[in-house]
Amino acid sequence: MRLLACETKLRFRTVHKCLPCHEELKKYGCRMKFPAKSGDLSRRWCSAYLKIAVADSVISNLDRLEELEKLGGKRHKSHPCYRAGWNRCSCAACIFSTPKMFAGFKELYPEEFVLLKQDEKILGFTLDNKCNLETFIDGAESCVYQGDKSAIHSLVYGG
Repeated sequence: MRLLACETKLRFRTVHKCLPCHEELKKYGCRMKFPAKSGDLSRRWCSAYLKIAVADSVISNLDRLEELEKLGGKRHKSHPCYRAGWNRCSCAACIFSTPKMFAGFKELYPEEFVLLKQDEKILGFTLDNKCNLETFIDGAESCVYQGDKSAIHSLVYGG
C-alpha cells in the first residue's frame, strides 16, 4: 500500500512500515489526513498561489492572446477533460469532486481508485467528511462520455 498524505519521497507498502515513520513525516508537516475541504483558498491543499498564478498569467498575456486571435490562434478543440465529461480541469482525484466525477475517476483509473480507498483505511480518515469513497459514489453514474475516444486516451495515457 502507498500513502498519499504528503508530498515527500517517502513511500510505504504497509501500515506497519508507516507507523515508525510517523515522526519523520511530522518533520515535513504531514498530519496523516487528507486535506480538509474548504472554500478558503489559503486552507486548500491546492495552493491559492497556484490558482492566482494561472489567472495572473492569463491577464499578463492578454496582449499576446489578442495577437494570436487575430492570426487565427483561437483554440478550436477544448481540453480532453471537458470532452470526456468532466465539468472542470483539476486534479483527477480532487477532494471537491462530485460523486459522478469520482465514478468517472474509478472508471478510468481503477488501480488508483483502489489505492485511494486503501489510503482511507491506512489513514483512518475519509476523503469526504461524512463517508468513505465507495459510499460517496454509491449509485452515481460515471461522468465519462464514451463518445470521444481520443479524449479518454489522452486522459489515461497522456498526450
